[in-house]
Amino acid sequence: FSPDPTLGLLKTQDNQVMVLNRYTTEYFYNDPQLTTAFAFRRVQAKAIDAGIVGTHLKTKVGGGVFCLGGSKDESPSMIILTPGRAENFSTREVDKIIAEYTEGELAGAGTMETRIENRNELVYVRLARHTLLFNYTVAKKFGKDYAWSVLTSGVEGDPWVGVNGVYDVFGNAWIVGDRSEARLGSLSEGFAAQYSEPAEQIWYTPFTKIEKDSIDEMEIETVPGFTFEDVNVFASLTYDGQNYGKEWSVQYGGVAEWDRRFIARRLGYVSDWFALKLRTVTPYRIAFCRLVFKHG
Repeated sequence: FSPDPTLGLLKTQDNQVMVLNRYTTEYFYNDPQLTTAFAFRRVQAKAIDAGIVGTHLKTKVGGGVFCLGGSKDESPSMIILTPGRAENFSTREVDKIIAEYTEGELAGAGTMETRIENRNELVYVRLARHTLLFNYTVAKKFGKDYAWSVLTSGVEGDPWVGVNGVYDVFGNAWIVGDRSEARLGSLSEGFAAQYSEPAEQIWYTPFTKIEKDSIDEMEIETVPGFTFEDVNVFASLTYDGQNYGKEWSVQYGGVAEWDRRFIARRLGYVSDWFALKLRTVTPYRIAFCRLVFKHG
């Protein structure tokens, strides 16, 4: 129903052919009663007015197809295609990252892959200069705003190097390739280091309005006691989302410190809106649950 080019094909669970075009998606089934040279008939009720940007920017997840694409006359975004429907699962921050690329860059270097780890359905979106992670399980329970992360390697913000994960049933581990050089690695839940090199981890809080008040105390609820040494976390405030003030450090807590609390006091006066950035460089995993402010 549209003359846009076909960019990808998938086979559905009911043995139909899903044809993903640039601006539309169609379903076909093999009809042995057809006498024409083309042996497939289109399923009109399943047609979708949305398609994909590149051949490899699609992957199956949650009974649908997660892809980077959209309809005609709209900018590319992250969507999930199901028969007859396209649902947007992107956020403003993710769309801003996508907007840094031309359509040719997205189609040429963009790829996606799906993994299920600890009952979490994860989608990895690899672009030329970014690696995005979408947790479909979290999105279904808490909404898409809590489901996106940007994965990096090292301390310079380089895109995460892991690629093409394969589950090793004998070693009970995920084996991944490396997008930067020819080597293999395995994913470990006990460490955040990548090939023994510490990795930078950054968290941004939403903006909060406490007009003309002082922040008396900030507590981050964590899961303490699982790191192998004490870790310093650096925090800074912003009032405009662009400029951050002086950083102060708080100790996260070391091994077996199960009752350690993560608290910072007397953070200063806030006239209107503010947000917080937390940053650390460590080979160990950090687990933050939620953030609580006390002001007055």
